[in-house]
Amino acid sequence: MYAVIDIETTGGNFHKEAMTEVAVLITDGQRLIDSWSSLLNPGKSIPIEVSRITGITNEMVRNAPSFPMVARRIVEMTEGCTLVGHNVSFDYSFIRENFRRLGYHYKRDTLCTLRMSRRVFPGLPSYSLGRLCRSLNIEVNNRHRASGDALATMELLHLILSEHPAILEEGKALVDTRIRREILARLPEAPGVYFFHDDSGKVIYVGKSNDIRKRVVSHFANDKTVKGAAMKDRIADVSWELTGSETLALLRESAEIKRMMPVFNKQGRRKGTTYGLFHASDEQGYLHLSILALGKRKCPVHTFSTKAEARAFMVRLWEEFDLCQKLCGMYKSSESCFYHTIGKCHGACVGREHPESYNARVNAALDRYRFQVNDFALVDLGRHEDERSVMVVQGGEYKGYGYFSQEFIATHREELPSLVAPQDHDRDARMILRQAFRNGNYLDLITLGTSRD
Repeated sequence: MYAVIDIETTGGNFHKEAMTEVAVLITDGQRLIDSWSSLLNPGKSIPIEVSRITGITNEMVRNAPSFPMVARRIVEMTEGCTLVGHNVSFDYSFIRENFRRLGYHYKRDTLCTLRMSRRVFPGLPSYSLGRLCRSLNIEVNNRHRASGDALATMELLHLILSEHPAILEEGKALVDTRIRREILARLPEAPGVYFFHDDSGKVIYVGKSNDIRKRVVSHFANDKTVKGAAMKDRIADVSWELTGSETLALLRESAEIKRMMPVFNKQGRRKGTTYGLFHASDEQGYLHLSILALGKRKCPVHTFSTKAEARAFMVRLWEEFDLCQKLCGMYKSSESCFYHTIGKCHGACVGREHPESYNARVNAALDRYRFQVNDFALVDLGRHEDERSVMVVQGGEYKGYGYFSQEFIATHREELPSLVAPQDHDRDARMILRQAFRNGNYLDLITLGTSRD
């Protein structure tokens, strides 16, 4: 039995938005057996642009039941059925998320008529529900309303099953069948970056692993989270880029997430850094810390996206290392800072602590976030035995990476900065390289300069 489902929502994000309508049609694959639909009170205002598409207004749902009031009906109607939808992961994600909020684990097998249509009716100009139905002469009434779209999806399902009855034997989850048989078999068991693509070829997720094949297999076994299940349903292809080096895989993952902004990569999409942490000595020899706009300034010890983030960081720094508020640029006064009055500052602000003693704590704090040299190259494993990966830092900034033979690196070390593929420097790249630098996660370190941050 199949439960054809369609929903209307206040928006596309199932974590933040809510359902405004739901329809469920039960079919044996040839005829309609049962049907039910209901408007739903989303508990929030419906955006005007959404109302224009669906025709569902705030007035229409004001007295409608909320999801908890219809949850039992959905469970009972779909029990023992395979859930069917056109781009079923969208509907399924919203349904599962709403049940999760109720403390109930809702799980059903799914079939996607969008995926099946591409396989059974190749070469059509569009596979959106409305245009697909027009191409196949399926009548659609009440488009963008749950009951109308569900009915059209059911007729499409009936047509698919009649035209290609063996499609279910080929695998209810077409993604699992095709990916596991045709793609997983050729995935490398090596370090690198992998990309999940949807039906249109768009990258929807970027990840990294020391064993690409093993990590991708784990994604296809992930039914424990709503995000994991939704992403798995949308994967149509997998591509990858070998790096050899785990550090380089982290750098490439970070860069590609920022460049592509995949829908399932919520973290790591931060692009820009606006402020930096800098230090300088005054005439008395005390080290001053300051938060400044980056602009053309070079070699910040650390970078931040917002001024509030930078201030919070500075507060943590002076509290942990007993630094002076005045010398950290966070307290303006001609006299001592507030921390000195309560015994937290040792008196650098009024010359009562020797610069050498104070600066030792400043450097201890900064050593967590800076490189010991500004110009260097990390040499690590390459994509094959005779190759090495090289990651270059100049002036404290990540310049790029490249692949070379050991012999070439040995004879052209000073030329490496001009030979690597240029990359953007940002906080994430700096943190990745700093961790590798401090933990010794490389085969060799080539010092290109001797200056210190």
